[in-house]
Amino acid sequence: MISKFYVKEGDILREELIESLIKVEKEACEIEKEAKENLKKVEKNFKQMMKEEEEMVLSNAQKKGKEMIEKAEKEAEEYAVHLKEESSNILKRMDNKYEDIKEELLEKYKREIIGFEGE
Repeated sequence: MISKFYVKEGDILREELIESLIKVEKEACEIEKEAKENLKKVEKNFKQMMKEEEEMVLSNAQKKGKEMIEKAEKEAEEYAVHLKEESSNILKRMDNKYEDIKEELLEKYKREIIGFEGE
């Protein structure tokens, strides 16, 4: 009779153990399912964050590129103005030099002609 009691008690313990294992396995499956869902959410958020970061970097690069182009255009315009002023100054100096040489030649030939007539 004692052995029957232990067997029945052992069967009850075994059933409780099996039920506990099944319960633990179900909980583990639910935890795994939640973990996979959370991982998908984290991945989605990470991808969105990376996309936003990429867009921001691209936008900043475009903005910086545009600023560089504007700066280069401004510098080119300033350089063109400088070259125009410089070429104008050079032309004025050349014109003045031409006028000086012309005056000297006219004066020289005038003296020669007047001096020649005077002899």
